[in-house]
Amino acid sequence: MERVYLQAKRYQPDHQIDPGTMNAFVGALAVKKAQKGVFVTTSFFTPSVEVIAHASPYHIALVDRGRLGDLMIDHDIGIQANPDKTYVLKNMDEDFFESLGER
Repeated sequence: MERVYLQAKRYQPDHQIDPGTMNAFVGALAVKKAQKGVFVTTSFFTPSVEVIAHASPYHIALVDRGRLGDLMIDHDIGIQANPDKTYVLKNMDEDFFESLGER
């Protein structure tokens, strides 16, 4: 059975997760004898933090504010539908453009 360690940080949107925070998380994975880790934040990761996470011997999933928002929408968690707004999703009509080339 795999042990997964999760850490969630609620920060202001302009706060960045720095290398020290990620190194502490990697160290915690070792102490907890976890094989995988998930780090969730309401802010964002610096590029150097992403390098640390991918270079570690643990499989670490990074979930920043953008991905967190997508997951919340996908799974209907913490969101509400707005009945006052309707969005129509449109697709390109490729047949229309192909018929133009036939002239």
